[in-house]
Amino acid sequence: MGQYDDYEKVTVDLKRPVKVTIQSGNHKREEVVSQITIREPDAGDLMDAAGDGEDKGKLAIQLFANLSGQPEIVLRKLKAVDFMEVVKVITNFIPDGPTDGETT
Repeated sequence: MGQYDDYEKVTVDLKRPVKVTIQSGNHKREEVVSQITIREPDAGDLMDAAGDGEDKGKLAIQLFANLSGQPEIVLRKLKAVDFMEVVKVITNFIPDGPTDGETT
């Protein structure tokens, strides 16, 4: 699992670093991303990720981009092993709701 820097952020060391081309104006540069730091989601993040009949996969990528500060292209290029690690980290931030029959 990722390395917990503090309660609100977790850093994931990628097993398969991602190489992307970042374009800013007329300038392009290659960047290798070997770590992703994910912040704890707030209610607004979760509401945005719930969507309304939108593509859940795209909403998930947008959520991950918002929580990590990484461009969407970086998250789309993650290999499955690293993507699933990011998913685990984010789901660990979200407490389980009551199970069937339980009340709070």
